[in-house]
Amino acid sequence: MPDLLTTINIIANVATALGFFLIAFALLLQYKQYRDARAVTIREATWTVFEKWWGKELADLREYFYYFIEHHSDELRALREKGDIGLGQVKDHFPKDQGRLRDLTYFFDQVGWLGAHGLIEVDYILGPMQHVMRRVWWATDFLIKNQRKLSEDRWLDPVRHWGLQWLFERSEAKSQIKLLKKRFPKLSLLSDAHLQVMEKNIRDDENRFKIKVGYS
Repeated sequence: MPDLLTTINIIANVATALGFFLIAFALLLQYKQYRDARAVTIREATWTVFEKWWGKELADLREYFYYFIEHHSDELRALREKGDIGLGQVKDHFPKDQGRLRDLTYFFDQVGWLGAHGLIEVDYILGPMQHVMRRVWWATDFLIKNQRKLSEDRWLDPVRHWGLQWLFERSEAKSQIKLLKKRFPKLSLLSDAHLQVMEKNIRDDENRFKIKVGYS
């Protein structure tokens, strides 16, 4: 009789262990399916952002942004020092703007929120658009921060354009050259000296832009 009970207990233990194994295996399969589906979703979302970036609307906004800087940089510096105008007032202060500067910041704000939550491949996105995004932040940061301040006629929104700010801060840690090297292996064939010259040229160009808009 003891031998029979022992055999039954062994069979029961084996069955229990097998049950746990089957459950673990099923969960593993579910996780793999979830991971694969998520990867597909992220790639599709990333491509959607790229389609918008390369579309006519954003191309027009980028062209307008550089036009705006070229013709209003002196006034922009003066407004920065004055410190009493928010992003929402730009279209009233510059009648020809028609909200286009704000629309461009909203695009980058959306990209930043999606990237911060892992819903797009943000470093892949940053590669081709980082130079524009950084200039948009340098030109509008004071307008955005002024808009966040509490006023009597609107609700306080302390995270207004936080996605754009997050995107800019991420770009501070990863230069455009590093992003390009990661995605385009042939760029690595260039000598270190050549890449250093490219990075220096980018930094010098950025510094000239910051001076132009009064960013410090």
